[in-house]
Amino acid sequence: MGIGTDSKLLESIKQSRKKRIWSSACSPGQEPYSIALVMQEAIPKLLGHDSRILATDLDSDVLAHAKRDLYTDESLAAIHPDRLRTFSKGDGGERHGQNRVSRQLRESVVFRHLNLMDAWPMCGSFDAIFCRNVLIYFTKEMQRVLFERIADLLGVVKCLFLGHSESLTELNDRFEYAARKSTGR
Repeated sequence: MGIGTDSKLLESIKQSRKKRIWSSACSPGQEPYSIALVMQEAIPKLLGHDSRILATDLDSDVLAHAKRDLYTDESLAAIHPDRLRTFSKGDGGERHGQNRVSRQLRESVVFRHLNLMDAWPMCGSFDAIFCRNVLIYFTKEMQRVLFERIADLLGVVKCLFLGHSESLTELNDRFEYAARKSTGR
């Protein structure tokens, strides 16, 4: 995840009184918990000091899974072992091969049901918005509307994270590319 090396974003978050990040299509929760982990590592003592990660999704079943915060060893296989010890810990009662997210990370994430095309209850600005692997579900016109609304919710430093194959080209001129990580393709 690119958040760990994005110094512009981290500086914005450090300067912001209220730290707000939105994972707009969080699926079963790995993304917002990974964001919380990186924030905790990059900015010590940040979590719990008026910082929140809003994690939303359309699918109630994946939100229920995310709220249970239990992950199999296989679903966490891509995480470096040093981080895995910080990211998850057994709180007792888990089956062999399952990991529970640490309490500190769990308390920094708020899960909510949200259809991105409906009215949004959020107010105020966000330091960063993650909208990864979502565009394929919307027409071009719906994408334009979505990114206009997202731009309105971002603070001064507009940090929007998209999936590796997604682009805002011809959709919105309120954003500029800061960096694009090469996938080697």
